[in-house]
Amino acid sequence: STTITVAASGGTPGYTGDVGVYLVPAGNYSFSITDANGCTDSVQFGITQPVQIQSQLNGSICTGESYPFKGQQLTTSGSYVDTLTAQGGCDSIVTLTLTVTPALTGTFSDAVCDGYSYLFNNQQLTQAGAYTDTMQSITGCDSIVTLLLYTKYGEALAVD
Repeated sequence: STTITVAASGGTPGYTGDVGVYLVPAGNYSFSITDANGCTDSVQFGITQPVQIQSQLNGSICTGESYPFKGQQLTTSGSYVDTLTAQGGCDSIVTLTLTVTPALTGTFSDAVCDGYSYLFNNQQLTQAGAYTDTMQSITGCDSIVTLLLYTKYGEALAVD
């Protein structure tokens, strides 16, 4: 809404009509004022609503992280909308599309010969077992890798 002040000057004082202060929405308006001698003047004009400012944000976080928006800490993928007051008092609509990237997981098996070691993420492994490590994936989020390590037993080879 817009505040309009309708006042008169000139003519003969003692004005009647639409003199005053009005709070009006966008639209077309006509105001008339008559002076003490019966002379009338009218004015017509239109008020337009300013276009809303809209902006689109895209955010991405890893599972277990949060994204601050509208005074909240978001942890779920989705679209979120906030209405702000822009300079000049007009509304500004902000839409956030948030993507939560899940942790990647993978399991693989391998074997090591008895008496030898197996290098797994800078660890020298010498015994069979399940080994888990957390690494950073290409998306920047955690990647959980499990190695199932087996030991191979066999006869020694002789070279003649």
